[in-house]
Amino acid sequence: MKRSALCIVLLVMSLAAQAQTPFPAPFEKKSARATVDFRVGGMWPGREAVFTGIRTRTSLGVRVAPYLGKGKLSHRLSIPITVDYVPISTREYYDSGLGSDARFREQYVVINPAVGFDIVQTAHVDLTAHFGGALVGNLTTFELPTDFGQWEDVCHLNAFDPYCPSNWDFSGNGGASLRIFPKENFPLYFGVDYTGYAVLRNQLVGTIGFAF
Repeated sequence: MKRSALCIVLLVMSLAAQAQTPFPAPFEKKSARATVDFRVGGMWPGREAVFTGIRTRTSLGVRVAPYLGKGKLSHRLSIPITVDYVPISTREYYDSGLGSDARFREQYVVINPAVGFDIVQTAHVDLTAHFGGALVGNLTTFELPTDFGQWEDVCHLNAFDPYCPSNWDFSGNGGASLRIFPKENFPLYFGVDYTGYAVLRNQLVGTIGFAF
């Protein structure tokens, strides 16, 4: 009997402690610490239309943009950092010197830190101007077929260094991003982002992400 009474007392104390524990505060967009989104779009040379399809390349990436603070000005300033992967070309051929089929793959890797400022910041819409400098890697991989019918990158082997030319360039850039929050004080958003690079390249992507 005493043991049952003790169990009841402990249960009541546990429920009381849980009742005193505050619930997590609801999300408020104006106090968000950062935004994170996934990006899918295209990159094309500066003097060509985006929809020609001839030299427009698919772009896949992610963006993280922490705000500098929660004040009226500091919550408009952010440090967006994007990383994008852009496949350029794939070429298969027979290499007589190696006596084997071979494949070249060329791609860009774009690492772009910037400074952003929210020109418009409402409950449903953010419009951000951003300016920065990107590291653009033009990377080549050289692949040989395996016994299992797949391709293996051999650029990590010193003997194939001449087959794997790669270089990195720096490019200033600027642009704007639009984020639309369908529901007030709900972290999910959809958007679009444009970036123009000093090396006469343009990038336009659609985004989906969340603020936290």
